[in-house]
Amino acid sequence: FAWEPEKGSHIGVMRRDAGVDTIRWFTTDPCYVFHPMNMWEDGDKIYVDVMQYDTAPLFPFADGTPQKTKPRAHLVRWTFDLAGKSDTIKREALDDMGAEFPRFDERRAGLSYRHGYFAGRADENDGLGEGFDAIAHIDHATGKKVVHAFGTGNITSEPVFVPRSSGAPEGDGWLLQTVYRAAENRSDLVVLDATNITAGPVAVAELPRRVPFGFHGNWAQGF
Repeated sequence: FAWEPEKGSHIGVMRRDAGVDTIRWFTTDPCYVFHPMNMWEDGDKIYVDVMQYDTAPLFPFADGTPQKTKPRAHLVRWTFDLAGKSDTIKREALDDMGAEFPRFDERRAGLSYRHGYFAGRADENDGLGEGFDAIAHIDHATGKKVVHAFGTGNITSEPVFVPRSSGAPEGDGWLLQTVYRAAENRSDLVVLDATNITAGPVAVAELPRRVPFGFHGNWAQGF
């Protein structure tokens, strides 16, 4: 793998009920994405919310030289206009916090939605390296973002949304995330109220050991 920004970025859109001959290629300035938050279609437009990097953070250039900077991802909305004459992706920044691991109420997967969550950096100078010290909630209906910071030396993982009940409104539930307590070299499972994360944890399961950093988790009901 190598980062070749001179080639730009290309995203193919293909009909779900047809073959590869229906692919339409859209282009945009060089960027890189590991994780989307959600995506949906509305009429002739497709909207995709992603954590966008300006450069690919883990890959060297094609000649083998490493990149000198370590970019941060930010939440960006991509719009694909299937009825338009242009094959250029419209990009709209939704937030400027350095962040990753976006999640949402997955009952809205592939549908328009209101509430999104992600791990972010409340303090860019806290010496955490690549870690994240906060959880953020963004309300796409209002554009408002609120943040719960765990404090210096505490590194959080991806938030996982758990609905309060099967019939609860979108976003009504809990966020679960593990938090590494560096000073004690162990981890906690922290539960936040997804509708009021600034109030702080509603429950904490103190673990005697460190949970190694991973990528993704999910909630399974009834086990």
